[in-house]
Amino acid sequence: VIRDSSQKRGFMGSGKKITVRGMVQGVGFRYWAKHMASELELDGYVMNKPDGSVELLIAGSYDSVERMTELCGTGPRSARVTAIKIEDSMEPVSSGFCVRF
Repeated sequence: VIRDSSQKRGFMGSGKKITVRGMVQGVGFRYWAKHMASELELDGYVMNKPDGSVELLIAGSYDSVERMTELCGTGPRSARVTAIKIEDSMEPVSSGFCVRF
């Protein structure tokens, strides 16, 4: 994945699809993720899934993507993460980070 802003600097980015399980819906996880992704200058999205999990697709610098995957392991204070699945992703993402419904 190459982020638009990074193309000028000439480095490759990283992309991950993250599925977070536990008490992660109804506790502000998506808005926390949006805030953290913005702080880390990541592109992608976060959304609730029908099975009660939260899915994120993130793209950006290797360090920012790795930091976000670490943060998702705990989530916001109100969440209780019991499992996290991380997969490499080459799925294209739009610039910026959004909450999907």
